[in-house]
Amino acid sequence: MNMPDQSLGFVLADLGYDVWLGNNRGTSYSMEHIKMDGEWEGWSEDFWDFSWDHMARYDLPAELTEILQVTGQDQVAYVGHSQGTTQAFAAFSSPELEEFADRVSIHVALAPVAFVGNTESMLFQMAGQLDVLQDLIGIPSVKSLANSLLGAGGGANMIQSLVPGLCSAFLGGCENDDDDNPHEFFFNTGMMGSLFGLPDMKHLNQTRIPVYLAHIPEGTSIRNLVHWAQSVKSKRFQKYDYGGCSGNTACPNTLRYGSGRPPEYDLYSYRVPTVLVSGGKDPISNKKDVKKLKNILADNGGDVLLESKTIDSYDHNDFTIAIDGDKVLFPMVVEHLVRATCGPGPPNPDLPSLFPPNWVVTAQGSRSGSMRNFLDRNLP
Repeated sequence: MNMPDQSLGFVLADLGYDVWLGNNRGTSYSMEHIKMDGEWEGWSEDFWDFSWDHMARYDLPAELTEILQVTGQDQVAYVGHSQGTTQAFAAFSSPELEEFADRVSIHVALAPVAFVGNTESMLFQMAGQLDVLQDLIGIPSVKSLANSLLGAGGGANMIQSLVPGLCSAFLGGCENDDDDNPHEFFFNTGMMGSLFGLPDMKHLNQTRIPVYLAHIPEGTSIRNLVHWAQSVKSKRFQKYDYGGCSGNTACPNTLRYGSGRPPEYDLYSYRVPTVLVSGGKDPISNKKDVKKLKNILADNGGDVLLESKTIDSYDHNDFTIAIDGDKVLFPMVVEHLVRATCGPGPPNPDLPSLFPPNWVVTAQGSRSGSMRNFLDRNLP
């Protein structure tokens, strides 16, 4: 959403990496399903019956399989943001997906999210208190309406239609460069950060506010939102709660999991080398929750938690749209990718001078990378 030199994917491609962009199901870029041919999947009720559990169990392994088969490589380096890190932590800590964890050389987790029990996001906090959400999705008509509003079929267009009104009401017009307009106040008060994870004005390209708001937030399912609400309330990194009970009483969870309580993902069995990069102003990837994750990964050995860093001035989505990523974030990311994928080596003079003079790229490569948009067709 920013200029090429301010976008990590383009920077990595310029450095010689083969870059694949994954899309989560339910976004405007991923609205198809391999078992739903013959109808428009975007309005199928079955299509929307998913949460990030499904993305971790089916979608991420499918993406890795495709990438490894097409490239012929033995391993892939994974850079995730927000829910993208959630899927990775869930998938790579699952025993049945161990073969995929072995094929990942490094996981760079930007704004890492596993636990959200201490979230400071207003939306997450409100969702965590709405027990009625889980009851409502059991009503077909309510579930259908919610998915049509949230999903890319209607939600993305709805957000786009709101952009002019938001700019006019709150921002004084997105294209207004007058120093006296309320842009800075509206963003720097934390309202946009708490609602949508958007950065404050320090890191934001004001002229691209309509672009940001047209893509953030994207589409998802009501079940996925319910799963996040459950995570806030339980303070656990666990699978979807279909409905609990005590003892051996039959209930949805016992039928699904064999116990009345949904199982937690065992992060103590997570073995992928990982770098955690969090934001000091991030209300979603909260400091306390990140520390909890960090402590668990640290207990797994020095070859698992490679580094944990906090960028004090960053909000949740600064990691994807901040204009100073080439100075604040990208050098660190590339340094770890180089170590994981290429090993140490002498500087390559063919690499572009994208970073400060005191930072040396040690990769063996050239400007021969590519960008591939991975339009996945979702599995069950």
